[in-house]
Amino acid sequence: MRNSTVRIRRPSLKDAQAVCALVPACVTDDLGAPDIVLDDVLAMWSGSDLDLNVWAVDAEDYALMGYALLEVDGDEMRLSEGCVLPAARGRVGG
Repeated sequence: MRNSTVRIRRPSLKDAQAVCALVPACVTDDLGAPDIVLDDVLAMWSGSDLDLNVWAVDAEDYALMGYALLEVDGDEMRLSEGCVLPAARGRVGG
C-alpha cells in the first residue's frame, strides 16, 4: 500500500459541486449507477452543521478525494454518507 498525505477539513458550500461529482464516481464504482445531484448534496447539508458533522478529504494536490456526513437524529449519530474516490482507495494508511 502506498502512503499519501491527505488533508481532512470542514467543507464549505463551495465544495458542494465537487462532492456532487465525487459521490457518483464512488457509487458507480460500487453499485454501477450514480444516484445524486447537486440539489441532493445541498439538501443534505442544509440539515447538517458543516462545522461539526461534515468532512472533506483532499489529496496532496488539494483535489477532493473523500467525503463523509454524520447524521444526528436525537441522541443517535450515524454515518449517512461517506465515500472515497475509487482511484484513491488504498493510498492512505499504515
